Amino acid sequence: MKMKLFKYGYLIRHAFDLGRIFPILIKQRGVSRFIVGISSEIIDAPTILLTNINSLNNKVAILWTGLIIGM
Repeated sequence: MKMKLFKYGYLIRHAFDLGRIFPILIKQRGVSRFIVGISSEIIDAPTILLTNINSLNNKVAILWTGLIIGM
């Protein structure tokens, strides 16, 4: 019983060693493009969010101005 647990623990520790997996994955063309795409989206997300909030703010300001002038 103890030997089985030791074998599974060894497999989990060494089979999922990210230091060994990432270099292999990065060499694959599709995977590296996928990783670059995800990281660029994460980096650009705050800028895109701020741009959308500013755009919405401008639209609301124009709407309020039209409502006040229309009264």
